Amino acid sequence: MMSLEDVVLAFDGPRGGKYRCPVHDGYSLSISKGDKAPVLIHCFGCDASFSEIMDAAGFSKKDVKRLKRIKIRQPKHLRRDDLGPDAQSFFIRSWNDATNPDGHPYLQKKRVGAHNIRQIGPFLVMPAYNAENKLVGLQSVNWKGDKKFYGGSKAGGAFFYLTPVWADASHVWIAEGYATAATILKVAPEGVPVVCCFMASNLPKVAETLLANNPEQNIYIAADHDKSGTGYDYAMKALASGASYITMPDKQGTDWNDYMVEFGIEWTRDEIYGY
Repeated sequence: MMSLEDVVLAFDGPRGGKYRCPVHDGYSLSISKGDKAPVLIHCFGCDASFSEIMDAAGFSKKDVKRLKRIKIRQPKHLRRDDLGPDAQSFFIRSWNDATNPDGHPYLQKKRVGAHNIRQIGPFLVMPAYNAENKLVGLQSVNWKGDKKFYGGSKAGGAFFYLTPVWADASHVWIAEGYATAATILKVAPEGVPVVCCFMASNLPKVAETLLANNPEQNIYIAADHDKSGTGYDYAMKALASGASYITMPDKQGTDWNDYMVEFGIEWTRDEIYGY
């Protein structure tokens, strides 16, 4: 049977007690001997699975089967379905205890910066506010882009600003996901607010909320071009709710971040603001 020493030799390091993760290239990989499994491997920098790490390191599927490990459970806060009346205080404590993201692999992959988001362990964390500006939930995102709301979150109609709110801005953008919203922020003129609303069904709800606060505000929608047509359908509902303008990439199954990563920031700006 392959030994712990055999596995360790396949990874660079250690540095500061951690080895280099072959998935995201950071020194945040823990390798140890387990009680019920020969080797325990976990990356605290990108949350890649055991199989993904071993595959990236060059191990065969046969090797991976031999090195069965104890399953790393999902973080406790993501396993709880309902936090009850203490949910908001739990969200506030978690948000206050979170740290600023520093070179998170998801942000690197999407080529965007960190704007009003934080990090807890290997997860990016995004705040969800309701129309009364109360923190009603948190969304976590791992290095692969898998998203999950904390237990007890009230995601319907929730959103957050990536930027300070400027009452005299000519328009404000609403985008579904964070990567798209951060992409819009890169191409929009300085001082234009950008909002992330988490999901397509929130587009019309958030548009209504923003217009209730400022009826003179022009609302622009950056919709995802889902193959199902969900993004387009809810963008049209946002238009019916008072939004002024909608845009989405031509290619099905993509969003504006996908477009920016493929074609660059200037082409993306021309496409979005070329009306």
